Amino acid sequence: MDRHRLVGGQPPVPGLQSKLGLWLSTNSGLNWSPILASNNLAGVACSADGKTVVVASGTDVVYVSSDCGVTWSWQHVSTFGGSGAACSADGTRIGVISYVGVFISTNSGLTWMAQTNAGMVLNAIATSADGHRWIAAHSGGQGRLFLGSSTPAPVLQIEPTNGNVRISWTIPSSSFTLQKAQVVPLNWGALTGAPSLNLNTLQNEITIPATNTSALFRLSAP
Repeated sequence: MDRHRLVGGQPPVPGLQSKLGLWLSTNSGLNWSPILASNNLAGVACSADGKTVVVASGTDVVYVSSDCGVTWSWQHVSTFGGSGAACSADGTRIGVISYVGVFISTNSGLTWMAQTNAGMVLNAIATSADGHRWIAAHSGGQGRLFLGSSTPAPVLQIEPTNGNVRISWTIPSSSFTLQKAQVVPLNWGALTGAPSLNLNTLQNEITIPATNTSALFRLSAP
């Protein structure tokens, strides 16, 4: 989250239900300020950069912010209380759980879809960096885990840096190979060199020398 910390309650504990609401620190926990007033928060998650924040409440309301908690929108998502939240690294795919199951949004909280066969009376949810694989838990008498997945379609970001070219993409929940091709002739081949993991952004990154020739890049599934 790059020096941003989110908590609910007092003393600060992530996702703690409290009459004091949600608090934010921008200096690694030295100081705190309230960003969401609610007396029934049950779970919080955010994107890798801390800009997108999703909060589940003990009612059926889900709060979403796209500006580090400066402004909020909210929706009635579940029908019987919320108990946890999860967010992909880029903030586009978010999820919440409640006593009636799992609800997933693929557009940063604009719309939501209930997940079938995802269990009920859930207590926790987590997601992969790209948001295409999630796991929810029910800690009742038998204790069960529920898994969900969708087909990832990672997007490449290409930008100049120090005279070279940096290519990056959010860590996918399945394997992909970075490939390169010259425009003419269009023959794809694997790009040599292994990408490095940026823990601040949860992205794979690789830097290659800049050239004067045109080239295409893509991620190819095995």
